[in-house]
Amino acid sequence: MSYQYVKVLIANRVGIIEFNHARKLNALSKVFMDDLMLALHDLNNTDIRCIILRAAEGSKVFSAGHDIHELPTGRRDPLSYDDPLRQITRAIQKYPKPIISMVEGSVWGGAFEMIMSSDIIIA
Repeated sequence: MSYQYVKVLIANRVGIIEFNHARKLNALSKVFMDDLMLALHDLNNTDIRCIILRAAEGSKVFSAGHDIHELPTGRRDPLSYDDPLRQITRAIQKYPKPIISMVEGSVWGGAFEMIMSSDIIIA
């Protein structure tokens, strides 16, 4: 499968989802979160034993949280049930295989909630 902001690797039956949008500090844009959701779905159809979420090697920021240019204006709650971040955190919490967040660099805003949904955090 092709992704815009994540890379997916499989090594020794371990799925690795590497965040690959350093220019925007791996901000949780809709496209980024769609890529992440698709990668989780694609890896679920393999014989992996677990998944590692990580930023690209050497990143100073794991994720800057929500992309502020995509925050809703007006009365819509950015943390509503259908918000992409809510969908990602639920997908991680309910994933049938362990998810490990391998954190290198700082974590901001909604990205903190995302890693807290993981089964294991290594920082």
